[in-house]
Amino acid sequence: MVLSACLSAVPGEGPEANLARLLCQQGAPFVIGMQMVVPDFAARQFSTMFYRYLLAGEDIFEAVRQARLVVRPQSELAMGIPVLYTSDAAHSGILRPDGNGLQVKEPPRPILEGLPTIESGFFGRQRELVEIGEHFTAERPRSGETYPPLTVTLHGSGGIGKTALLVKAAERFAWKFNGVLAIPLEPLPSPERMLERLEKALGVKADLATERETRLSDVSRAMQGHKPASRARQLREYLSG
Repeated sequence: MVLSACLSAVPGEGPEANLARLLCQQGAPFVIGMQMVVPDFAARQFSTMFYRYLLAGEDIFEAVRQARLVVRPQSELAMGIPVLYTSDAAHSGILRPDGNGLQVKEPPRPILEGLPTIESGFFGRQRELVEIGEHFTAERPRSGETYPPLTVTLHGSGGIGKTALLVKAAERFAWKFNGVLAIPLEPLPSPERMLERLEKALGVKADLATERETRLSDVSRAMQGHKPASRARQLREYLSG
């Protein structure tokens, strides 16, 4: 909820003085209020940038931060007027598009082990990130048990930020999928290594002494709840080869 009215998040004598806090106490997951009289220019700038970042896929905390930074050059005081109250104290929730509105869902945890550590942060790739998100989150009609191809290839010379963009996209759009698993291909892993990663990600109890064909069958069955059957068969054929 966004309360753009002035003085909508100001501590006062009565319990209803701070409307933003009261709404959180009543169960609203996130409420943005104004702790002072907010100038018109600041309200417009904040709202425009807040929704721009939110609808681009940023979580609400980052959207509020970016919106306040836009107001800052105009007035340090105005920057501090919008405040965010949350009943999600652990910051474990994300805003997930769902039907007719936004609901708070527990974010899935992408498994990105093996990817290089990003030391320099993420800068200057918002447009590409939005394009990736639009592709991943687009509705795709099913045809039997087969989805149309869902592939995004990031290419370019070394050092331009492909891995950082990949990691950010995996974290940002994981909510669209039942799971996200990174399998680095440098060096190229063996089929056995890929099978081990899949077993771990899917929670399949593996016995390395078991025949590979049996392990592949177990992984394929586990993937039925994660991907259409045809995709599971394709992966099984690849690992068998």
